[in-house]
Amino acid sequence: MILKTKIPVTFNKPMSGTLTEILIGGVQNIARSSNTYFGANYAYSLEDGTVIMKAAFELKTRDEIIALNEMIKADLPIYEETPEPDFEELKVMLAFRLEMYQMLLPMNPTLKIEDIEIV
Repeated sequence: MILKTKIPVTFNKPMSGTLTEILIGGVQNIARSSNTYFGANYAYSLEDGTVIMKAAFELKTRDEIIALNEMIKADLPIYEETPEPDFEELKVMLAFRLEMYQMLLPMNPTLKIEDIEIV
């Protein structure tokens, strides 16, 4: 699974100013320790595959993890009807989509979270 903006978005490209293009996001690895730590490393790239930025998110407390689950639960399938690896991957992608949305929003004030699709 990857994230992809449905519309061109404006973002800062390190060392060279700003760009307005379709942006792709991919998770590189995931770390989880029971219910007290959840994190992922990810990269943003252009459609041609050029990586423009790498970053990470971390949730270091049970309360942060619960808060994230509350934000994304409406977009999750029924746990009992979904293979666990697929369910967990979708949780990571939904968390990453929130990160991507928050990163893009200041330069794209009309952006909606639905403008970032999981493919």
